[in-house]
Amino acid sequence: MSYTAGSQGIVKGSPVVFVSRLLPYVLRYRFRMSVGLLALAVASAASITAPYILGLAVDAIRRHRPWHELVLFAGLTVGVQAIDSALRFVTRHWVSGSSRRIEYDLRADVYAHIQSLDQKFFHDNQTGDLMARVSNDITTVREILGPGLMDLFRSLLLFVYGLAVMVWIDWKLGLVAAIPLPVITLVFVWVGQVVEKRYHAVQTQFGNLTTFVQENFSGARVVKAYVQEDNEARAFEKQALEFERMNVAWARLSMALWPMLAVLIGLSTVIVIWMGAHEVASGAITLGEFVQFNSYVVLLSAPMVNLGWTLNMYQQAAASMARVEEVLARKPAIVDAPGVREVAPIRGSIAFERVSFGYFSRPVLHDISIDVPAGTTLAIVGPTGSGKTTLVNLIARVYDVREGRVAIDGHDVRDIPLAQLHDAIAFVPQESFLFSATLEENVAWGGDVDREHLDQAVRLAQLTDDLPQLADGMRTMVGERGVSLSGGQKQRASIARALARTAPILVLDDALSHVDAYTEERILTGVRDFIAGRTAVIIAHRVSAVKWADQIIVLDDGRIVERGTHDELVARGGAYATLDRRQRLEQELVEDDVDPDGAGARP
Repeated sequence: MSYTAGSQGIVKGSPVVFVSRLLPYVLRYRFRMSVGLLALAVASAASITAPYILGLAVDAIRRHRPWHELVLFAGLTVGVQAIDSALRFVTRHWVSGSSRRIEYDLRADVYAHIQSLDQKFFHDNQTGDLMARVSNDITTVREILGPGLMDLFRSLLLFVYGLAVMVWIDWKLGLVAAIPLPVITLVFVWVGQVVEKRYHAVQTQFGNLTTFVQENFSGARVVKAYVQEDNEARAFEKQALEFERMNVAWARLSMALWPMLAVLIGLSTVIVIWMGAHEVASGAITLGEFVQFNSYVVLLSAPMVNLGWTLNMYQQAAASMARVEEVLARKPAIVDAPGVREVAPIRGSIAFERVSFGYFSRPVLHDISIDVPAGTTLAIVGPTGSGKTTLVNLIARVYDVREGRVAIDGHDVRDIPLAQLHDAIAFVPQESFLFSATLEENVAWGGDVDREHLDQAVRLAQLTDDLPQLADGMRTMVGERGVSLSGGQKQRASIARALARTAPILVLDDALSHVDAYTEERILTGVRDFIAGRTAVIIAHRVSAVKWADQIIVLDDGRIVERGTHDELVARGGAYATLDRRQRLEQELVEDDVDPDGAGARP
């Protein structure tokens, strides 16, 4: 059984779903797969001839035939075994090689599909579980297309070939010996359904375990700062024990298949020996044919074991494919509109026209209208949770508006191709994220950045003075998520990454929260010169960071409560003026608390 994604989670489906998803990948390598399976068909035929030659040799010995005939039979046996081995090597080369390429294609497609999905998808799914689906689950699917397919094909061929020869030797004995075989299939169909469910649970728990490890390693600083190593170790042990329990439950049922299989095969062997002995005694068959018969029963036992193993593997692959299908079935909410075409080169004017937006049933923005001419700077201030980040996210279509529209250069952002839209916006989010690479690679990430622009960006972001403190300067490995840098250094590296691009629109989402007021002023002085002629949207909590902006809006509870320049808003005496007075007072208190001679804080 396989699974398809449904509104209520995993829903059982037919093997057709499993095959239909993988068929396009298999067809890409149909020539290679066909060559490999053809070689396997010939190899299986060679395997079937070996017991027949053995039977002829036994009859030749009983008739006291010349020794050179026995040598001939020995040579034929060695020859067919050599042919069988050589062709099975060819099969492994072509079929297993193709399965590896299919694994690569499928993994690349799943990864690309995940990259195309919207933010809600990443909110709904854990990173570790997605990693398990992209790695472990796809590897399990590959195994059914490589070793699984080869064993299934060989098992079926050997069964057909062997049964045909057995019936040709003695049709009664052949049919009686085949009676237990359908029972084996029924047992695997019955037990396999339960195996599939348990394996799906194993893979899900593996995703949970991976998520736990990934989060703890990423948050190592927090774990150590709160002295939670022992607690986290116990929590990991609990997750690992649950994974072990599910694995044991799956393995116990899976391993129960093999004793059942051995009993059924043993029953077939007993039937052949009992009836075959009477056939030899009555002269219906020769001793050599009886030996052939027993050899074929033994030979067919291996395909039956392999068939059971393959069916078991299919149950695992179907469960894994169901988890992969859940991802592939998810459609991105933010996509290019049908027939969308590139617009003229973007200059950078931005307009919010009666925009309202909310997450699910919770409204966040209410009737927002703003006009930001190209080349000007818009500053957004307001209390936490007022909707500032949500507002700027609508510019880059992280989400789409519910009501109204957001326009760039007069074009609704939904009518601009996503690639062109994102290429026109340099975005510095609230949470600075750096990749496990060098500082230089992180700054240059996101575009083709030449040396001159990179050095300028580093200088403007005030990173230059920090370079001597780093072991290898710009070539210093920053570690996962920039763990080797301070919060301020990470923010400045993110700002440098945005400034290194030549995008006409720059968005800074509270990107200076981790730097001191002095560094902030130096960064903004450089940024002001750098963004001359570009459009900038800056979210900040400190008034000092935005007082030079062409226009400032104050958000509160998703509504614009004030707008104007710094001087206009201060003169108005509203919320902005109150914020300005409070922050200037806080700054004065900090300055007064420092010894004028630089000796430190006053007693």
